[in-house]
Amino acid sequence: MNIDKMPAGREIDIMVAESVMQLSVCRCLGVPRVCGMDMDVCMDCGRQLCPCYSLHIVEAWKVARKLKWWKAETDLGEDGSVAWHFRQGTPPRHKWFAAQADLAPLAICRAALKLVNEMGMSFTNDNS
Repeated sequence: MNIDKMPAGREIDIMVAESVMQLSVCRCLGVPRVCGMDMDVCMDCGRQLCPCYSLHIVEAWKVARKLKWWKAETDLGEDGSVAWHFRQGTPPRHKWFAAQADLAPLAICRAALKLVNEMGMSFTNDNS
């Protein structure tokens, strides 16, 4: 699966919820998502509804805080695309993760999945 080609939506949000945020979220088909809704638990399975990490910046920044990102930068490409770069850790032992997307929340999600795929979750042991 190519993370850089994943669109914003339910599939990437569930991946972020489970692999980055370490949540057990609802996967029931036809169940509405949390996006702006008052309910937060699925009536069918009892699990938490999946937040819209890839569409809403408030939810995406929860991901960034979980990963303890210290810096975010953007670059404008010659074709007008925006590349987002996120630094995890502090110098000299830091690492940059980059993702391109039209929306900042989607870029955060893509970079977060890259980080988890490469480094695992050992850096979030404090469950913050």
